[in-house]
Amino acid sequence: MANIHYLQPSFSAGELSPALAARSDLQKYSMGLAKCYNAIIHPYGGASNRPGTELISIAKYSDIPCRLLPFQYNDEQAYVLEFGHEYIRFYMYGGQIFSGEDPYEIESPYQHNELSLLKITQSADVIFIAHPKYKPKMLSRKGHADWALTDYKFKNGPFRPINHEKANKITPSGITGNITLSTDFDIFAAGHVGSLWQIVHEVEGQTVTKKFTSATTSSTIKGKGIWKVVTHGTWTGKIYVEKSVDDGTTWQNVRSYSSADDNNIIDTDTVSDLCLLRLRMYSYTSGTCNVDLSWWAYEQAGNVRITAVTDARHASATVEEELGGTSETYLWAEGSWSDVRGWPSACAFFQDRLIWANTKSQPQTLWSSVTSDYVNFLRKRPVEDDNSIEVTLNASEMNAIRNIVSMTEIIAMTASTEFRVGPGNGGVMTPTSVSQRAQSYRGSSGVSPVVIGNRVLYVQEMGSTIRDLGYDYASDSYTGDNLSILTNHLFDRHEIIDMDYQQSPDSILWCVRDDGALIGLTYIREQEVWAWHRHETAGSFESVVTISEDRNETWFAVKRTINGTDVRYIERLSDRMATTNPAASWFVDSGLSYSGEPVSSVTGLHHLEGESVAVLADGNVLTQKTVTDGAIDLGNLYSKVIVGLPYNTDLETLNVELGLRDGTSRGRQKKVVSATLVLRESRGAWIGPSFDKLIELKMRSNEPYGAPIELFTGDKEVTIRGNFDKTGKLCIRQSDPIPLTVLAVALQIEAGG
Repeated sequence: MANIHYLQPSFSAGELSPALAARSDLQKYSMGLAKCYNAIIHPYGGASNRPGTELISIAKYSDIPCRLLPFQYNDEQAYVLEFGHEYIRFYMYGGQIFSGEDPYEIESPYQHNELSLLKITQSADVIFIAHPKYKPKMLSRKGHADWALTDYKFKNGPFRPINHEKANKITPSGITGNITLSTDFDIFAAGHVGSLWQIVHEVEGQTVTKKFTSATTSSTIKGKGIWKVVTHGTWTGKIYVEKSVDDGTTWQNVRSYSSADDNNIIDTDTVSDLCLLRLRMYSYTSGTCNVDLSWWAYEQAGNVRITAVTDARHASATVEEELGGTSETYLWAEGSWSDVRGWPSACAFFQDRLIWANTKSQPQTLWSSVTSDYVNFLRKRPVEDDNSIEVTLNASEMNAIRNIVSMTEIIAMTASTEFRVGPGNGGVMTPTSVSQRAQSYRGSSGVSPVVIGNRVLYVQEMGSTIRDLGYDYASDSYTGDNLSILTNHLFDRHEIIDMDYQQSPDSILWCVRDDGALIGLTYIREQEVWAWHRHETAGSFESVVTISEDRNETWFAVKRTINGTDVRYIERLSDRMATTNPAASWFVDSGLSYSGEPVSSVTGLHHLEGESVAVLADGNVLTQKTVTDGAIDLGNLYSKVIVGLPYNTDLETLNVELGLRDGTSRGRQKKVVSATLVLRESRGAWIGPSFDKLIELKMRSNEPYGAPIELFTGDKEVTIRGNFDKTGKLCIRQSDPIPLTVLAVALQIEAGG
């Protein structure tokens, strides 16, 4: 029998599917693992036990879930928001924000079973919130414990297509203030309260005539569009045409004309907004100046907001943009958003415009605000570049827009198709330059995508595939890959229900699975690194969010069963890179710590009542303790203690497939004789040919008795006592709350027949 030396220098492919057991021809096979459990893969290829979690707070309700969302003002001011059943709570600097002795919270309309449909986007101190059942909201921060959730007060639209059925007329009772709307057909419903309507009138031309023989002003005329001024006579002086947009309070000079007994004027101009015009003789010397100032006939589109509905033919409204008259008119448009037509389900910012998308009546439509005015959906005639934009996707299937992502263009993602919407040439999007093109036909679930670099990572329709999407210059299109195809066993018969991205230190996408497992993806596209790893805890992960304060922090909402009772906790992933001090190693879940004068017991552990907990005391691993009356007895004096729920980290290599002189080693007996682990800042582990045949990797060297073992970096060789089989696998387990990082493994294998 021959001894063969086999090196696996990296684990950068992460955990691979059992379906790849025979695919040793794949490049990723040589860098993969059969099991990567509660371990993270670093971008450089090493594998470490997962950091533990720190208990931050107990969620408001133990029997119903909550959802975590981020508020990121800058790198120094970042909040985690706990959205629960009709409330929002707030966290900052690793703690909960209080008002007096109680957690600070505000009311919200969202029910616990509706939280998964929330979509948010942020501008400075305001988060804009979309939900298909509710009017859009704005969550505004005024201070750490001063937040307000208000309705998004959109104006000037958006509107559905204008009515052209001449029999369907609306009659307003006034042109300003509080009015009533009447019809001869059924149109109004209770769900229209709060909706905008546009009412259009054709307004006849108007003229004011003035004979000037002194410095004075004419009467006013109201209008918009084209105006004309004509003078007659022989006169010396100077005349202004003046405009007022605040009903005559202030006036602005529009044009000026002068004559010295030698001039008369015929002139026209255009004003796009409704205003008052007047003539003013600014300086007068002599003669008589006869002047006609006229508005040409124009179309006035006024806006009203419904305040009450009497019946299907009568409603009360408040005028927001002055109407053109009180006569009946068939030119009207219903608002696009209401309880009747539905509310936007997605939102994002693009080129300083706020974009909304997908109502139940217009599921494939995107609406853009006016540039830099995020509540304004004005559309002038003729249209101007900064006006609002409406785009309806030209899709063969009526699948709703589930997500919109801002890249160099807008990526609109439906259940079947990914579209790019934008100027099409890398320029500025305007109402006349916007275009749309389908990019791929994969489909997106409702989980909010994340952007990593210049790639969009999203959950495909049905929830069991993760894909990326990015611009490809060669094809001039957005394209990408199935990132989970080599690890499909982690997703089969499951859905991803939430995800977020932690950029530092390891560029990991954290995905919450519907059964409470946490699936991590170490992703660096430019280095062709995408490595999956699976994480579990004594409970179920229900939500994940990442914020950036002094570091990238990942937070979880976790459901646990403690002392026989279901509870829900808000927990934060510990910082694995914070220290190399063994006493500060945090590899327990839902943990708390004590630091101070030496103590023989730790109290304040009521959240783990009745549970068996792991204990790290001054860097020493103690035997597990049971929490009784919120406390544990340490049995000695310690000044630095970390206590929490234990978990195992398991690494298992793939079958060793070697090329031999007489063929392949597949199907032949082999045995791992010894293993050399290349370690970095590690302490202890259990190693063997299988998880039921493990031996401890001894690490103590010259430390004094009772002192904690120092972290080790270098090679550790261990003899493996196993039997011949056809795999040649190596299993590594860390069950203690201390660090383990394996950079590579070298195996000495005895090959049999």
